[in-house]
Amino acid sequence: RKYYNGVVKVMNNKVEIFPSNLLAQVFGFGRYPYFMAEEYERQNVEIRFN
Repeated sequence: RKYYNGVVKVMNNKVEIFPSNLLAQVFGFGRYPYFMAEEYERQNVEIRFN
């Protein structure tokens, strides 16, 4: 998740900042969403070793 969100941050910056934003528009690139886990995915996992 940290790696993905880091890459998304770099990509979104490139899509917004001149001159790379010109190429992004030509090739149809847009902003990417950050990964956000749903509440049920954030719950602690119970592990038992028997």
